[in-house]
This record gives sequence, structure tokens and C-alpha cells, in this order.
Amino acid sequence: MATVQNESQIEEKELFDNIALCISGGGFRAASFGLGVLSYLNHFKIENDKSLLQNVSYLSTTSGGSILAAVYMKSLCSREPFVDFYSKATKFMKGEIVLEKALKKLSDYKEWKDTEKSRNLINSFAKVYDDYLDGQTFEEYWKNRSDIHIKANCYNATEFNTGITFRFQTTDRSLIGNNYVRLTEESAQKLKVADIIAASSCFPAGFEPLLYPDDFSTNQIEKKQLTDGLTISNPYDEKVSPPFALMDGGITDNQGIESMMMADGNVKKKKFSFAIIADVSNKYMSPWSSPKRENKDKISINRILTILKWVSVPLLLVSLYLLVYQSGEIPKLIGALLLGPSILFTFLWSKWKSLVESIKNVFDKNDNISWDKIMRPYLKYFGSLPYNDLKYLIEVRLTSVAMLAYDIFLKQVRRMRYDELYESKEWEGRRVSSLIYELNQKNQKFLEEEILDKEKKGIYPIGTWELIKPSVELQEAAQYASEMGTTLWFDEDDEHNNRLNKLIATGQATICFNLLDFVIKAEFKNPSIFLQKLKNDLLADWARFNNDPLFLVK
Repeated sequence: MATVQNESQIEEKELFDNIALCISGGGFRAASFGLGVLSYLNHFKIENDKSLLQNVSYLSTTSGGSILAAVYMKSLCSREPFVDFYSKATKFMKGEIVLEKALKKLSDYKEWKDTEKSRNLINSFAKVYDDYLDGQTFEEYWKNRSDIHIKANCYNATEFNTGITFRFQTTDRSLIGNNYVRLTEESAQKLKVADIIAASSCFPAGFEPLLYPDDFSTNQIEKKQLTDGLTISNPYDEKVSPPFALMDGGITDNQGIESMMMADGNVKKKKFSFAIIADVSNKYMSPWSSPKRENKDKISINRILTILKWVSVPLLLVSLYLLVYQSGEIPKLIGALLLGPSILFTFLWSKWKSLVESIKNVFDKNDNISWDKIMRPYLKYFGSLPYNDLKYLIEVRLTSVAMLAYDIFLKQVRRMRYDELYESKEWEGRRVSSLIYELNQKNQKFLEEEILDKEKKGIYPIGTWELIKPSVELQEAAQYASEMGTTLWFDEDDEHNNRLNKLIATGQATICFNLLDFVIKAEFKNPSIFLQKLKNDLLADWARFNNDPLFLVK
């Protein structure tokens, strides 16, 4: 049988035998798109009624992708058929159920009565995840490894001691953590999977960091056991005391690509024959627009505070006098109306200094920044600014920093990871990326130009674009799917417009498209019966997606 020409020279019949799958972060957008990828891999039969999904041996996931992976691994460990997993996953992501349950747990004192966990939002979500996973521990992955097709997992997080990826992984010869913060296999197996995926998915600003071992423990005994299995050092080989903080894995690798490349060769003692990256990030970004500036307000912050200082207490005294010492209905009514504003003004004045102090303390925790000493004498100059100018100054900084953190920085990291994968000759001929925006309306011009250019260069056969271009209906479904934000819920508009199913369908159609793209190029260079059959089967599914984008959604 002919071989696909690439550096690893993998036989055609072995091309899809040992697949690594990465599912990116991106909240429920990533989880539902990833569910689409999983369901299509389960649908597509490679040979003898065996699905492509059964050949996936490795999962590397981040954030929303980690949530989906945990639900899938629970299903595998419970020996459930795929249809049951699919049903549970869609119910899990339905509407605002997870959000509501998390907020209920946050507000319920009993949930926090006997636990080492901090009472915060990310731990509330972890408790909800734990209910869905029936208290599953990481140990079950090791116990079930020989009986399920996923032989190794990596849930990616970011640790805040050195700012690099922290890997909760089960690969052979694995290092659990990283070079500076490490867990023993014994201690890692004690961890709740729910806490692990919470650490992988607690994106900055939306959630708080998780502290290890505190937020992974239910009591002092567990906390000690987890601490005993922990080694922390810094780049200078100095030992560091716990706890240490963990946050979203997307900060350092939102696609899980680096972890997958590091694991290559560790699973089943041979390299992956194929890698699939399911990614809901967009390489494009909207330009930053400056907040609207208003110059109408001339009164300064200092004057507002002075007015509050001199008005609040007398106003409070007058309102109390009218309420207590006056018997008429009108004086009491006036007193009641004045009481609210007077309390508010008093509160604002009393809290202003403590607010400034709290902000100062945030910066003062860094010993290398003497904000207190330098800035305190100059705060009066900010107070002289009119309210609208100060508001504009704050808005500009917040919006630009948010764009830097959530768009520019993450996209730069994304480019670096993809460059590592696509510039490596070792990975030539055994990788595909399934990107959420590929089939949408906005990307069609670029997609068409790319394929037509490759037709001219002889990479594709002439006529490929006409054969594989997406229909208008498919473009529309993909466009709506790709416009979802990074959330852990589907709101009323999402529900009304069937966004969950359109996201799943987009994941299904996009991986079909990319597998078809891969096989067309391979078959064009090295025609064979095996590749021709794959192409024909994929083309049949592709035609169905173009006719009805949701045909495979259950």
C-alpha cells in the first residue's frame, strides 16, 4: 500500500490509529463546538464499523474544553454509550442551569460550613461540576486506562508562581505540574476532577484564582496529604512554601498544543499518528475604540467629596430630627425622604478613604513598586480633575488593558503555539486544525482565495473549491455559532435561536471539512483505494452538511 509522503512516513492504514485531540478554551462555546467534533468523530467510521473517535488516545484540553473532556471521561469510565454522553452533555450546557446552581451554592452557608475551600465563585462552580461528575477523582482515570480508548489526559492550567503551564496529566513518564511546581502521582489521584477543571477554566476577571492545596481539600487531613505530595521551587532552586495559585490554562496555551507536542511519543510508547486541534479562538480582532469623552462636567472630584463631607452629617441629623421630634405627617415624610440620601452620602464619604487605601495596598504587595511613597503626595492632582475627565481616564485604561489581556496577548500566545506546530517538519502530514470561524460568512473570501491559490500551485486538484465550498445555509449557521461570547451559559436569545445546536453542528461540519481537505491533498499526491474511500465517505457527509447543517445534531 502506498504511503503518505511526510517526515514520519506513517502507513496509510495506520494514519488514524493513534490520534491526539486538543480542545481549546472558550467557555460553553468551546465545549459545544468540541462536542460537535467528538460527535462527528464518533459518527465517521474508518474501517470495520470502527469510528475515528475510538482511535483518539490522548486529550489535551483547556478551560471550556476541559469541562467537556471531564463529562466525556466520566461517561467513558462509567461505560456509557456515546448517545448517553451526548444527551448528558447537552443537558449540562442547557440555558443558565450551571450558573444558577453555582450562585445558589455561593449564597448557601451550609455549603461552606465544613470545608477548607474559599467561599467564592470558582469554588461554587467546582461544587456544581462535582455534582455532575458524582464526586469522581483523578484516580479513576488511572484505574480505567486499559479499558477505554483515551489512554492519557492533560488538563491545562496556569500557575502563578512562575507564570507557566501547570499540567494535570496522566501520560506515561508524566510530570504532573511543571518543572517548578510538582505533584506526586499519589497526591494527584486524590484530587477531584471537578476541582481540576475549575482550575483549568477560571479565566481572569471572571473568576478568582484557586489555591492549592486549600481549594482542593475538604478538611485538614486531606490538606496535609496534598501538601505532603507537593514540591515547589523557583528558578533559583529555592524552596517555596504553599499554597500556590492556579488560573485558566488559556493564559499560557489556550489550545493545549504545547502539552500535546510534549506528550508525543509518551503514549503507548509511540508517536501520535495524527493530531486534531479543535479551536474556537479567532485569529482576527476588532479594533479598539476609545470611550466617548464628555467635557460638560466642570466640578472636580475634590469638590464633590467636600460637598459630601459637609452635607452628609447635617442632612442625616435633620432627617432624624424630623422623624423623631416632629409629629406632623409632612415633616415625617420629608425626614423619611432625606434619610436615604443622607445615609448614602455619609457612606460614600466614609468609604472613599478606605477604597483608596485598598487600591494602594494592591500595588504595595509588590516590593519593587513604591506606589505608596511616590503617589500619595500626588493624589490631590487626580482629585482636581472633573468627574467626566477622571471617568474617561479610568475607562480608557480599563478597556485598553482588557483588550490587551483578552485579545492581543491571547492571540499572540495562540500564534506562537500554532507556529511551533506548523513550522515543525516532524508534524507534516499528521495534523489538522478545526477552527470555528473557517466556514462562516466573513471568512469565505479568505478561504476561497487560499484554496484557489493552492489549486494553481498544484497542492489541490483543479476544481477543489467548487467541490468543497460551504453552502449559504452552512455559512449562516457557522457565523451565528462563532459570534457567541465566552460564557458558561446560553441566554434566552441563544435558546430562542438554537445557538447550542448550531455550535455543535458547526463543530461537526468544520472537522468534516478539514478531514476532507486533508484527504483530498493526500490522495491527490498519492492516489490509493484507502484514501479514495475516505474521500468519498467524507464528501457524502459534506454534501449532507451543505444541504442541512444540523442533520447530525440529535
